[in-house]
Amino acid sequence: MTEPTTSESHNGFECLAPEVVLIITTQLPDLISLDSLLRASPNTFRIFNNGNAVKITESVLSAGFTHPHIRVIICVMALIRSSTLPISTLDSFRKQVTLEAMDNRTSTPGSSFSPTHLSQNTTPAVLRSILATTRRIACLTLDCLEHYLARFRSLRPQHLVDREFQWHGIQPWEVKPPRRSYQTQEVGPPSWVEEQRVFRALWRIQIICDLKKAASYSMLSGPAEDIERLNSAEPIELFYQEALYALLYRDEPHPEFEEIRSVMHYMGEVQRENTMRQLDRTSRFLEVQRGMPCPVPVESDWVELEIPSQGVRHYDSYVNPGMDFFGHGFSPLRNISFGPFRSLGFAFWDLQRLTAYGLLPPLEEAWDQFQTTFYLFAWQSVLSADELAEQDRQNMAQFGGIRWQMSAGAQAGTEEEIL
Repeated sequence: MTEPTTSESHNGFECLAPEVVLIITTQLPDLISLDSLLRASPNTFRIFNNGNAVKITESVLSAGFTHPHIRVIICVMALIRSSTLPISTLDSFRKQVTLEAMDNRTSTPGSSFSPTHLSQNTTPAVLRSILATTRRIACLTLDCLEHYLARFRSLRPQHLVDREFQWHGIQPWEVKPPRRSYQTQEVGPPSWVEEQRVFRALWRIQIICDLKKAASYSMLSGPAEDIERLNSAEPIELFYQEALYALLYRDEPHPEFEEIRSVMHYMGEVQRENTMRQLDRTSRFLEVQRGMPCPVPVESDWVELEIPSQGVRHYDSYVNPGMDFFGHGFSPLRNISFGPFRSLGFAFWDLQRLTAYGLLPPLEEAWDQFQTTFYLFAWQSVLSADELAEQDRQNMAQFGGIRWQMSAGAQAGTEEEIL
């Protein structure tokens, strides 16, 4: 038996038959793994380029670790980068891609456009460019989460001493009930759901970068006013045209609205120059570096990704209405926008993280009127002095002449105007 050479013994993968390598490659869990293997193995690189690029990439996208929304984005990006996108106007793109195709994964009635699979004509070069983009987005995802986690971990929330405290009387926001510090608990690195919320939002923004680049090279056809609008619009505008947003979702928040805004906040105020450069160019030297093992999804995680995060749901249900549970009393967060909580990453965090910091009750706790107010005060305790002062100013301007009363029986809150 011939002994392997020193180089062969150190890299036995390169000695495998092409058929075996192809089987292994199509079983990879995600695009990051595929990108790493292609760059590490010349044998795999040759097989990928030799008529197998679409088959391998499709298999990896179907492995169960890539969210269907991201898969649609990748298929559309492949069409853009191949100059074969069968859409001519920006409005058509919004309706068939950013709204309909990404939410329902179905084509418009009467249209053959259904970007759920890669075109068989997609070249290896285009797919390699998408793998490079995946690597950059993965790096930005980890950096974005690290940024927001650092802010979140610096919080020192407080709880009310009296769990049944309720505001009442004239200008109740001026009453400052006694509080005590809450001992927070660390829950570790981001969960798979938390990571995927950021990862998906960055893909949403990436496809707009691709559209703008295609327009700059005259690769995107359409009326001149559409191209001008594309170049001047922010990604959030292209995803959510106000009238269509209201028609489709009415009073319900879109699951990803705050996620995209939070990533844009990170890009705009923290890493704009560096982030846009990484999204817009190819970097051969950028590497995904994790300090902890990659999180693995469980079945319930996929359902969780279809709805807003726990923080957004709590804000829209209890904070934004301006009243506590069942409309009782005066909310301690009335006139507070989601902005301060967006800067703390609340659009991404799951129940376990918010519970560990005393900002939401554990699932086993009963949810009632006093419970709601108790945790609203916990949210208020993480606001800055300037944010609280602005809240007091707005409350005074809006409710300075209203007396808030609590009946002794049903604890029903009422408003009584003071003339």
